[in-house]
Amino acid sequence: MIKLNPVIKEYIWGTETWEVSTHPDGITQGTQGTQGDRSLVSCDIPIIIKTIDARDKLSLQVHPNDEYALKHENQSGKNEMWYIAEAKPGAELILGFKEPLSRDELKHRIENNTILDKVRHVPVKAGDSYCIPAGMLHAIGKGIKIIEVQQSSNVTYRVYDYDRRDSNGNPRELHIDKALDVLDTTIEAIKANPPKLADWKYFNCELLTTDDGTTKLRTVTENIECLTSVETGETIINPL
Repeated sequence: MIKLNPVIKEYIWGTETWEVSTHPDGITQGTQGTQGDRSLVSCDIPIIIKTIDARDKLSLQVHPNDEYALKHENQSGKNEMWYIAEAKPGAELILGFKEPLSRDELKHRIENNTILDKVRHVPVKAGDSYCIPAGMLHAIGKGIKIIEVQQSSNVTYRVYDYDRRDSNGNPRELHIDKALDVLDTTIEAIKANPPKLADWKYFNCELLTTDDGTTKLRTVTENIECLTSVETGETIINPL
């Protein structure tokens, strides 16, 4: 058993806590008194587990699949699962499009800031869960806290960001050309039916209620099991 100290990242929209990661952009550490009181980098865990606290809405974005990411970014693609731990009244996700769009229309709407007219707004509440495949436009809305399980990748192509500025007053970078390469406007998000939340070749994830009444996400990938507290995000790793 390895109990982990997370990596905390602050952004313009809120906080992202990497609970489990061996990715170079954020490597979690084993805590004192557990096996592996060190970084987990030698384990090469193929997933990242995050807690995302969205105090403001995130950018509209898309992730590439493995083939595109390996060719252009030298890392894997990103398929992910979201479990809604908390959601304020009126909270919503953006998940895909109301209808398929051609590449030309999609490019036109991105350039003219009218893409929001075509996206699908999905109201959410605590306990909801969605699988987000590579190639699907998505965004987390304001007032949502989620547990995210994803492939070990840090590739995100921003499509639209509400004309927000970075700490230096410059527009945040968008990645339009690459986003257009990988966006598939026909993809629809899959709402999970607990207890099974995700059943992909990358990882399996299910919802558990433990003997003490707490709720945990059990994620299995290759030869490890990760148990993540929905309430706190604390994660324990067990070898299988």
